Amino acid sequence: MSNPTITFNTFGFTDTGAAGVFGNFDVGWPTYLSDQITNNGAVSFSGTASQIDDFGNSVGLRIRVFSGATLLTEVFSNPGTQTWSASATLPQGTWTNLRAAVVDNGGAIVTQANFSWPPLLVDTTLPTVTLDQILFNDAGALADDFLTNDPNVRLTGLLSDNVEAAGVVVYAVNDATGESFALGGTREHNLIGAWLFDATLPEGSYVFQVRAFDVAGNQQTTLPFGQRAIFIDTTPPTVSAIQAVANTSTVQTGEQVIFSVGVQNTTPGLLGLVVDTAGGTRIPTLSLNNGGTAFLDLTRPTVTDLTFVYTVATGQSTPELRVTGLNLNGATIRDGAGNDLVFGNATNPTGPAVDATMILGDGNDNVLTGSAADETIRGFAGNDTLRGQGGADTLDGGAGNDTLEGGPGNDTAVFSAARSAYTLTPLSGISIRIVGPDGTETLNSVENLAFSDGTVAWRTSPLAIDFGFTNENRWIAGAGDFNRDGTDDLLMRHADTGAVNTILMQDGGSAGTGAVGMLTGGWQLAGTGDFNEDRTTDVLLRNVNSNEVNTWIVQNGQWAASGAVGVLTGAWQLVGTGNFSNDRTTDVLLRNADSGEVNTWIVQNGQWAASGAVGVLSGGWQVIGMGDVNNDSVTDVLLHNINSNEVSAWIVRNGQWAGSTAAGVLSGDWRVKGIGDVNGDGTGDVLLHDMATAQVAAWILQNGTWTNSVLLGSYETASQLAAIGDFNNDGLSDAFWQSQGSGHAVEWLLFA
Repeated sequence: MSNPTITFNTFGFTDTGAAGVFGNFDVGWPTYLSDQITNNGAVSFSGTASQIDDFGNSVGLRIRVFSGATLLTEVFSNPGTQTWSASATLPQGTWTNLRAAVVDNGGAIVTQANFSWPPLLVDTTLPTVTLDQILFNDAGALADDFLTNDPNVRLTGLLSDNVEAAGVVVYAVNDATGESFALGGTREHNLIGAWLFDATLPEGSYVFQVRAFDVAGNQQTTLPFGQRAIFIDTTPPTVSAIQAVANTSTVQTGEQVIFSVGVQNTTPGLLGLVVDTAGGTRIPTLSLNNGGTAFLDLTRPTVTDLTFVYTVATGQSTPELRVTGLNLNGATIRDGAGNDLVFGNATNPTGPAVDATMILGDGNDNVLTGSAADETIRGFAGNDTLRGQGGADTLDGGAGNDTLEGGPGNDTAVFSAARSAYTLTPLSGISIRIVGPDGTETLNSVENLAFSDGTVAWRTSPLAIDFGFTNENRWIAGAGDFNRDGTDDLLMRHADTGAVNTILMQDGGSAGTGAVGMLTGGWQLAGTGDFNEDRTTDVLLRNVNSNEVNTWIVQNGQWAASGAVGVLTGAWQLVGTGNFSNDRTTDVLLRNADSGEVNTWIVQNGQWAASGAVGVLSGGWQVIGMGDVNNDSVTDVLLHNINSNEVSAWIVRNGQWAGSTAAGVLSGDWRVKGIGDVNGDGTGDVLLHDMATAQVAAWILQNGTWTNSVLLGSYETASQLAAIGDFNNDGLSDAFWQSQGSGHAVEWLLFA
């Protein structure tokens, strides 16, 4: 047996340390990765060991590894490779004088080998760090609200370690999201004792953490428990919009306009804007384009906006009141963080008009009289009488039942709501009665009516527009909205060719034409209406040979399709069209020439769907028109008794008779020419023509009964009233006259 031999060749460990880079920030200290100091006690050893027995075979040896006299580990060598390797976990402490020994079965050292290496320090104790102070300038409105526009903070504390500290890294933690990021760290390594760090923060709400490192790689982090978040806000509040609020669209002397100045502010909390007026001696104001001044109302909250009050003074008239600037006058307006308000170029986009020459009532029953100048006279509440005298005056009676007398000049009456909210009833001359949300207004010598959705002219007679057609053999065959633009159009028939086309109307004039079809083989026009519920007027046809009844479906003023409605049998005749079933589809009215029966064909999708019995004509009664005479959205039937000259209406519901009303009695040479809404109250009125005097008048109806008569004008009796419709989309029915001889056509735009 040979003597054993051993070598100690390697000693392995991980030299941990403190990283010097955190995110994009380099604190500048060493990494300490080769200083023989570590917090990882896992080590490894290796070497060779051999011994040959008497037969020439290699044998395994018992190996022990020591640090000084301390046994670290014990292994057996590999006889095949004559090597040994071992590992151990070293506790905290300093380890030196490493040696590997071959021992016998009793543990006695037979031979050994030393390993030359500097002492290894294993340190697993965490450093100790505190965050003692967070110093910043609480520059906001309150000294202790932790809200500031100063982004600079200073943090201080203490650091200690049992071996050697590397330094401190400071983290900011977003209080809203919980995300943290390194602000930086102490740049002096081996720091023991007090530490200090200065940082400049971006906007946000923060608490802070401090993380300490020692040279062995141990780290300790303070938790932000108990810290109050610091909110950094460096964005100044900015005026985002200005709104001018007044009781009316035109304000006058002594009245007020409130300016609400909206502010975009990123500062949190309910404090909002803080206004310092030095005890009320320095009041911010707004400069106005009419020379006026609006003063900040200190009695109103300033959380999200500022309120300025302007009182109109004499001589400060302007067609549109605007803000031109903000004057602090030595005061300050800041957000809770201390940022000053930025006014910028903000102005109110639309302000009221200011008329500093108005004549005002006091809310009681007033008689207010103007002069020869252009003036605005306003009565407010009460039953007032306003007299404009000379000049172009504006008269506003306000609430109550008022009398407005314009006098000489081009005068205007003002109403608070849209035109559709009022009923206009012409009286004698240029007088008119208007009933609506403001009450009942009686107007004399007032030329213009100003509603909230527009101003219209009031005329003593219809506006006549020459449409030509003289000797062209083109005839007006009806009216309806053939292109779904809300304005009624004309349906035309050419007597020579049978061509049928539309004239599309806008503002009372022609805006284009459309080809609808050709009448051939016994087909004739029989009426108009919306037969397929697409809100576009279609054309009803009757074949005089086969008695078939069809429709031409119209879109954009032109033919789009055809449909079969039904076939007339026996003595049944077409009388007219209307919405007799209140289903938004036009139906067909029929009369039996033998029995006098009057029925309806209820139409759906352009085809017959049902029939209904309306009544029976007898004793001289005839159908002379169709229209909604009781404002229930259902077409009713107007009747005339050729013996007594009585005019009545059959009220229709669900395609059947529901009642009768007496409309009036014709006298002299008056003849009924049609039904249209001449006063905008949603009820059809009766249009009359005196065949002796050529006068044209209207019976104003309510609930199918006469309430008033209005003289509209005069037109030659050789012409027929060819079409009635709203050709200028003003809510009132207009009329087309056409000479029965030459075909010459004239449009009447009725009243306002």
